[in-house]
Amino acid sequence: DPFVRWNSTEDVPFRLYLGWAENDRPGLGDSNRRLHQHLEERQIPHRADEFEGGHNWYSWTPVIIRALAHNVGP
Repeated sequence: DPFVRWNSTEDVPFRLYLGWAENDRPGLGDSNRRLHQHLEERQIPHRADEFEGGHNWYSWTPVIIRALAHNVGP
């Protein structure tokens, strides 16, 4: 459970990218927004994006590219 385990930057030794669609499955947007808030409050670096579309590959394709780019680098 990331709400229990991720409380400081030391708890998350990798880059985090959260992405969810405006019309995603019920509850996914809300849970991702709560996780984003949890990470923000603990100053854990991450990126969070809400994107247009739904829960499907057509909507995810550009987001996957952004997520991969986010996870490349120093």
